[in-house]
Amino acid sequence: MKIPFLIGISLLLTTTIIISSCQHEAIWKPTVSRSTTQPGDLICFETEILPLLNSGCARPECHAPGSDEPALNAYSSLMASEYIKTEEPSKSKIIKYLTHSDSDKRMPPPPDPAWSAEKIQLLLNWIEQGAQNTTNCGSACDTAVFTFTKVKSILDQNCSGCHLSAGSGGGILLDTYANIKIQAQNGKLKGSIRRLSGYQPMPKNTNQLPDCTIRVIEKWIESGMPEN
Repeated sequence: MKIPFLIGISLLLTTTIIISSCQHEAIWKPTVSRSTTQPGDLICFETEILPLLNSGCARPECHAPGSDEPALNAYSSLMASEYIKTEEPSKSKIIKYLTHSDSDKRMPPPPDPAWSAEKIQLLLNWIEQGAQNTTNCGSACDTAVFTFTKVKSILDQNCSGCHLSAGSGGGILLDTYANIKIQAQNGKLKGSIRRLSGYQPMPKNTNQLPDCTIRVIEKWIESGMPEN
């Protein structure tokens, strides 16, 4: 009767080891990618991916040039970092770190918020398309559309890595209509994106936003900052 008992103990230990080895693995799973459904619709690295990396990763204390970690502020340094695996996109290091359930290993680390599933999916789609250095992709900017929804979309893409938690971004939050309106009313939003004298130039560590994009935000402010 001792043999079945020992077998039972062995199975229990094996199960425990398997469960333990699965802890802290990625909790996010990729969905059907845009590249799968629309193969001709290339994602633009310059306007869709690089702003997310600059905002959420390429900060002085993290992945900026000169830091201890690989620089993620440009296409060349990103590809040299070995964070991208085009042959197995979902196994890319950058996807692993962005989706890690262990806060000590997740990028960006707390108190910064984790990337949204939509942003991670966009990055994965770009890798699946071959992680191409797509630039000069044309502009979908239309200054005739200056709703809050459009403004929030611009800020989410270019600023959310620093300004979605009170622990970073100098305590300036750009996460809700109320908080964005505060920064618009006090002049900091326009002053920073226009890089006017006396204001912190934003986004940090990267190029100024295109003039058309800035005009969308300015026209929303000039129209009275409606929540539309």
